[in-house]
Amino acid sequence: MTAADDLGLTNAVQSKIVIHTDARLRSIHLGNMNITFKPNAASKLHCAGRPAMRIVQALHWLRDRLADPDGQNDLRRRLDDLLHSRANAARIRDDLRDGLSTLPAWMQDFLKPLLTARRTA
Repeated sequence: MTAADDLGLTNAVQSKIVIHTDARLRSIHLGNMNITFKPNAASKLHCAGRPAMRIVQALHWLRDRLADPDGQNDLRRRLDDLLHSRANAARIRDDLRDGLSTLPAWMQDFLKPLLTARRTA
């Protein structure tokens, strides 16, 4: 959710902090805040530290939104802007292309058209 919020793809407010990792770690309590570590497959963490990391993280969180045609079109427009108009857009597109085969099939299908020439409309 943090990635989706940072990219302007949602206005949801995070109520707890969950860190995805390939290790099993105990939760950390800092005052009233609880940080939970959730084990994930290495394939889900492949893009960590890479230019496209936030987009991949956001899409994992926004997957349910793709079932709604209006939500899918809105998300496609917003990502199109991120991938073609923003700073580092070319680096992010190149990184997504390089790592496309490591992403789930549903995400590959959604991203492929966005990695080509800029869409209009």
